[in-house]
Amino acid sequence: MPHCQTLSIGVKPNSRVREKTNAINAMNIQSITHRGLVRKFNEDRLHVEQFDNGTVLVAVADWMGGEKGGAMAAELAVQSLNSFDPELKEIEKLLTRLIRSAHQSVIAMAEQKAELKRMGTTLTAAFLNGTKITWAHTGDSRAYLLREGHLIQITDDHSVTGFLLREGEISVEEAKDHPLRNVLLRCLGCEPLQVDNGEFEAAVGDIFLLTTDGLHDYVSEDEMVSILTSGSPLEAKLDSLTRSALAVGGRDNITIVAVEI
Repeated sequence: MPHCQTLSIGVKPNSRVREKTNAINAMNIQSITHRGLVRKFNEDRLHVEQFDNGTVLVAVADWMGGEKGGAMAAELAVQSLNSFDPELKEIEKLLTRLIRSAHQSVIAMAEQKAELKRMGTTLTAAFLNGTKITWAHTGDSRAYLLREGHLIQITDDHSVTGFLLREGEISVEEAKDHPLRNVLLRCLGCEPLQVDNGEFEAAVGDIFLLTTDGLHDYVSEDEMVSILTSGSPLEAKLDSLTRSALAVGGRDNITIVAVEI
């Protein structure tokens, strides 16, 4: 089964925080992606789309670090969402079907060239219809919900350290420096593909958040809560989260998508 191993390459440390942003006025949606201070390129990808009926589709994808073709896999993942139809009834099944389609695209491309054999990516996607949120996920990117000062992790990390944490075998602090911390158990491009999905009702005032591990592996949940509950506009909050990840080394690409419900 393919696995992920982080690769670090150099980049100028004075890169602007807000390299790429996306804001949609009809809902308070903000996104930011940054290559960090170590990697030469930003291989993360994001998707933010609002439909005519006011519903929203958001996603983040994070290539398998160190594997050739990873950025291509992440691009294929978000491109698969271009065929999303917000009018369909069974959104969970639709998201899962699109992820499976992206998985097949990644597998097919990997079979074309030997150097792409181990390409893969995470994908966490969500559809927001008013306060109803439907999500699908594979890998170690994350979906969170901030409610009344509490940060709730919606998705599980499909990684070795995520599994060990859930089993109580290691602590959060031990996970940060674990030698297998970057090894994925599930991804697009990993066989057999396994996708988690779910649906829940948010509340007015909640913040729904998607992140790649360049943020949540380096910024504590306490600090995330402190920033997200500040009185700053949502765009400024994402800037502050990114600066926090950069302040501790910016060792990975950082991508965040946030929606104020």
